Amino acid sequence: TVANLHTALSEAIAIVQAIGRGVVYIPPGTPKLGGTVQIDQTPSKYLIIRGAGLGLTLISKSSTSGTWFNIGTEGGARTFNVWFEHFDCIAPSMSGGSFFNWHNVSDCGRRHVKAHQPIQCDLVGSDAPTAINSAIYLTFDDCPISPDSNGFPMIQLGSCSVIQLYARRRYNGNGTGTLIDHANSTYNCDGLYVFKLFGEEWDYYVRSRGKGIVNLQWEGGQCDRTITAFDSNPTASGLNENWSIQGVDFINFNSLWSNNIAKKRH
Repeated sequence: TVANLHTALSEAIAIVQAIGRGVVYIPPGTPKLGGTVQIDQTPSKYLIIRGAGLGLTLISKSSTSGTWFNIGTEGGARTFNVWFEHFDCIAPSMSGGSFFNWHNVSDCGRRHVKAHQPIQCDLVGSDAPTAINSAIYLTFDDCPISPDSNGFPMIQLGSCSVIQLYARRRYNGNGTGTLIDHANSTYNCDGLYVFKLFGEEWDYYVRSRGKGIVNLQWEGGQCDRTITAFDSNPTASGLNENWSIQGVDFINFNSLWSNNIAKKRH
């Protein structure tokens, strides 16, 4: 068991980055993070942080707020090639914060990481971005969620482009909150792609109420029990455009679309 995960991870990441590429392995157990793990990385390096598997490596945090993993630094050099896989994030006593904060990053993501979520799971270019496309080419692959009824969005979008979510497992909102939210009034999201998501009991599956989401593609899966599946209320200077919803089963919903979407298709 890793006694001090924050220190151990920081030291192991430094070793891998000095080598150039490699895997930092977190063994089975219930280690705790004592603080935020900061990761910055040049495009020539490749880092994977890997647990032993879902239900085996169960990471929690000793404090009740704050970010767990901060990937990239706004205003600095862009961070590339950072991946997380095969562990659980458990935050039963936290009152705020996020598991993953992605900004000024490219070609990164997480695979088989389950969020037990009374806090936000991913901030994607939404934490005080300073330029367009703060987070680009992010992939979330088979990352289930088990939230409390807290109202936090699972994924908070901001200044970003080409965000891919391959679901394949159940995403249960427990009757409250938003699965994917965009609220930044300065920068938009250009490219959101969701495939084979099976969700239930979210107030909104996508809610865009800032500068807008341009090019949204949602294919396959099921959306069960929702107020408005796709809610579009951009700011006066914003635009939601080119939203395509194909092959999705909608069950027990009040409305599929709200207004203010240019070129929608389903």
